[in-house]
Amino acid sequence: MNKSELFKAAHKLAKSVIKSGDNYRVTFGAAIKAILEGFVMTTKSIADQLIEAGAKVWEKGNMKRIYINDAVAQIVFNENILKDFPQVKINVGKAKFYFDLEYNVFTADSGTIRTAINSTTFEHGFKCTK
Repeated sequence: MNKSELFKAAHKLAKSVIKSGDNYRVTFGAAIKAILEGFVMTTKSIADQLIEAGAKVWEKGNMKRIYINDAVAQIVFNENILKDFPQVKINVGKAKFYFDLEYNVFTADSGTIRTAINSTTFEHGFKCTK
């Protein structure tokens, strides 16, 4: 986490906990300390998680997608998002599976992948279309 990301996360945390009469500078300092010491989990967007895992970004015209292969699906879904669902595994194989950055939705031409995403990730706000 670089300083920019740290400060953004600290501002977000400080704004969420500050009460009337509190000193923002002190609250902000405490937020930085809490994040650095690991007391607060900072979350990355699904797009950032996919790219960090090795997914490739594709752009053409106004379309922008992140294509997901088996290795990326294993890291992002099977080991993280779907870890509470050990019976569900996403195997991409030859399927076309991507995250559309314009509409913030997954798209897959495999019914198995769509079912896995739609039935298990509702609390994350994800859905998968055809």
